[in-house]
Amino acid sequence: LLPILYGSDEKCPVGRAVATSPGWGSELSKEYECVVHTVPPFYHHSPDVNPEEGLSSCYKEALPLGFREGAKKAGLLHVSDVIRVASPLIGAGCRGFPGRVAIKVAAEESVRWRDNEGAGGEVLAFGIPDRVIADELVNEIEQEDRKRRKALRETNSF
Repeated sequence: LLPILYGSDEKCPVGRAVATSPGWGSELSKEYECVVHTVPPFYHHSPDVNPEEGLSSCYKEALPLGFREGAKKAGLLHVSDVIRVASPLIGAGCRGFPGRVAIKVAAEESVRWRDNEGAGGEVLAFGIPDRVIADELVNEIEQEDRKRRKALRETNSF
């Protein structure tokens, strides 16, 4: 588990997120107001934990925290301000999520966040160096968007 504060014994639980400073004078501080850390579950680790639900929880915690903390630290409080949050494909590295599963959860949660919590003027950028995986994520987001819009039309037609 990730320490909540540097030197602390208190750990961030799986599925949760915390925001920290990018470090004064660091390379990250040149581009970012804060860094959000989240702890995804291991894909094949515990029979007591549904890994996809745990991964979804990471996005549900990290996205609003990233936008809120980034705006606060940058002093961006006007509607016209653009807030940018960059995210990796959470869980797809050493946590062992198959790419397809990590992409599906990222697409579902980013579209859910946009529809339910996004306020406009916010940009979520996934930093994925592999072009094939990036294209798969874009396609999955577009598919999730179409699915949500169709469900909304069906709900509003009654």
